[in-house]
Amino acid sequence: MAQRTIDLVVHGGRVALPGGVVQTAIAIDGERIVAVGEAEALPPARDYLDVTGKDVLPGVIDAHSHLGFDDWSSLPRTSAFGGVTTSIPFVGGATTPGSVPEIIRANQEEAARRSVLDVAFHAYLFPRPRAANPFEMLDGMAEGVKLGVRSYKMFTAYRKRGMMAGDDFIFRACRLLAAHGGLPMIHAENGDLIDALEEQRLAEGKVGPEHYHDSRPPEAEAEAIAGVAALASYAQTPLYIVHLSTELGLNVIRERQRAGQALWCETCPQYLALGDEAVQRRGAFAKIAPPLRRAPDVQAMWRGLSEGTISVVASDHSPHDPALKARANDGRNIFYLDDGGTVPFGMPGAETLAPVLYSEAVSKRRLPLDWLARVLSENPARIFGLHPRKGVIAPGSDADLTIFDPSRRLTIREADLHSRTGYSVYEGIEVQGWPLLSLLRGKILLRDGELCQPEGYGRFIPAGPPSPPIQGVAATEHFVPTHV
Repeated sequence: MAQRTIDLVVHGGRVALPGGVVQTAIAIDGERIVAVGEAEALPPARDYLDVTGKDVLPGVIDAHSHLGFDDWSSLPRTSAFGGVTTSIPFVGGATTPGSVPEIIRANQEEAARRSVLDVAFHAYLFPRPRAANPFEMLDGMAEGVKLGVRSYKMFTAYRKRGMMAGDDFIFRACRLLAAHGGLPMIHAENGDLIDALEEQRLAEGKVGPEHYHDSRPPEAEAEAIAGVAALASYAQTPLYIVHLSTELGLNVIRERQRAGQALWCETCPQYLALGDEAVQRRGAFAKIAPPLRRAPDVQAMWRGLSEGTISVVASDHSPHDPALKARANDGRNIFYLDDGGTVPFGMPGAETLAPVLYSEAVSKRRLPLDWLARVLSENPARIFGLHPRKGVIAPGSDADLTIFDPSRRLTIREADLHSRTGYSVYEGIEVQGWPLLSLLRGKILLRDGELCQPEGYGRFIPAGPPSPPIQGVAATEHFVPTHV
């Protein structure tokens, strides 16, 4: 009997599999991977893609991004140009009207119409102190989970901006999420301490970029992590800490993990490849929260990643109107604009997530390719309920691949990037290794710097329950081909 012909075989590359890195081939039919093994042993295909000399990862998942100045067209596009195949942005906001389900449905409709990437969502949870029920946003979480959104973010900072959640709100949310198979996410900084330090600097006229770091010190992060970890432990729910930036915070997480708590966290390329000197150089354009850190904290983030305490690297792409950032720079006040408004927190980073991390981790530090696949693909998929459909190269999984050219050197230029913001704190930085090609559900998405799929190609992927990430750096010399 003649073998059935499949759509595509990708062959010749070094492939990051769950068990290690091997030179092998990937068989794709329709939207799914159907086999992995020696090319000669795979079914015949209508097309063959030779990626000899290239590194093949599961499609990169950006587990932390924001819309903001970018929209449902430009955020997926800029992410795709950086090799991302699935994006998980936050939907809603402190001033967004409507319930959690209403916010989710509106964004599902918009993403289906405009996104070139597959997407899942995180949703925000904010107290509404002026409402008859300050906890009213919590009422919609059960329906939100049914709509496929299981991860919900709260803040322990930004009281003046109406975003800060108290312990009572966070604990109630944790209990509800535990009951419905959801995952609380926390921006962990002690907001009251930060407000006091900021007011002190304003009173002393210390408002320049050189004063920003110490207005949000490492102690603020560590104290907040310890507090919310205790709440989550008592509520018997896993907990995810976004954008970890300090050794003090890492120590708290490591201690809790060793005690058996399901406490997971991410860091971002900016806390690995940049430092506080970038704030001195770029001013408000490099204003993020937590702030860019100094050398000991940067080194601690690498240790946390290599030992597996930190499970995920995500962009925290947070785009803002560049005119507001420029106004702050002209006044050299990194805290407030001349009209009293707050200088925006955040910077673009979705397009540079994968190439910066590949360059820093694989090219410079020689970390294994399967480790990179774990922190950029498998662990985000596990934690946010997309595994095994996403995050791994395995039979039955979506045929999502991100393929790097390890020899390509490129200097990052703002003019070459695709976010609507038009700027990048990585301007002028040379990276080695760049996404050459990507596939999303079996179709070529990115090829040689050109997008090959239209707006609306992406799909909303409903999340299942969270599952623990894979920790540590692993490699294997042996691989057994598998088939569905």
